[in-house]
Amino acid sequence: GVAHALSSRHRDVFSIARELQVLVGRCDLRIACVVPLSEVAVEISDAVASCLGLPHNPMGSMTARRDKGLMKGAVREAGLRVAEHARVGTEEGLRAAVTELSLAYPVVVKTPSGMSTTDVHICNDEKEASDALASIVGGTGPDGRTVDMALLEEYIGGTEFAINLMAFDDANAGSGDAGSRLLVTDMWKYEKTERARYDSAEICNPADHPDLVSYARDVARAVGIRYGAAHVELKA
Repeated sequence: GVAHALSSRHRDVFSIARELQVLVGRCDLRIACVVPLSEVAVEISDAVASCLGLPHNPMGSMTARRDKGLMKGAVREAGLRVAEHARVGTEEGLRAAVTELSLAYPVVVKTPSGMSTTDVHICNDEKEASDALASIVGGTGPDGRTVDMALLEEYIGGTEFAINLMAFDDANAGSGDAGSRLLVTDMWKYEKTERARYDSAEICNPADHPDLVSYARDVARAVGIRYGAAHVELKA
């Protein structure tokens, strides 16, 4: 069962770390690690772990592990292929970005720090894209924050896969792994509706898709995954 429960205080890292340190002293506990149990906890878990002097992923890439735009930027900087994308906040900005990136409809408009398929829109024309933009900007995102910009993305066809990995310390890891290993725990092939909602999933053998697994590992490294779980979705 759960021995102790603390309020997150709206992601107040200082208060969470302080309460945990008080609890440790009062109850003679030892905290071994901080584990996020949902996507909204990814960013705060590393920050709290850092305050407590526990192993954590690099703080400099913390935002790239949650914000899809910064995530794509980090992946591109690592030399990997990503969909063309831009942040947009107005209809004029949307039209300008579509032209500048030479995008053709359909395109994707979504919340930068979303999760699952929440606030993800596949738009077949400018009106649908504008409507999706209006529904996102100024509203509350899945993480509870006000959304000031949407993310416009190139739509990529093909089969969608999800690869789950676990990163952990390994003294025998090569220098390219930055002292950590990334093991694949499971891999899935998704079927989605025309509106990007999940329809079905079929488990796959990672050994049958070595190029996709290699790419997923590179993505996880690009955004600084050194400890804990990673979930990479891609199309092939």
